[in-house]
Amino acid sequence: MSIQSGTVIQSSSLLKESIFENTIIVIVSNDDTGAVGFIINQQSDKSLNDLEEFQASKFFRLHKGGPVDEEH
Repeated sequence: MSIQSGTVIQSSSLLKESIFENTIIVIVSNDDTGAVGFIINQQSDKSLNDLEEFQASKFFRLHKGGPVDEEH
């Protein structure tokens, strides 16, 4: 099965107690280097305004996602 950009997937009950528990994910890219997606039903505790370049911008809450790396 090939998952393409724009595919929306929902986690299964087998993923309890993981970062993917009760998540809905939209895949934004999937290629030889890996897949990138955004968890669209769980907000991050960070906002775009946390980045120095966007401090003066309108407040924008970020959602969890990307490669599974909470630091980037």
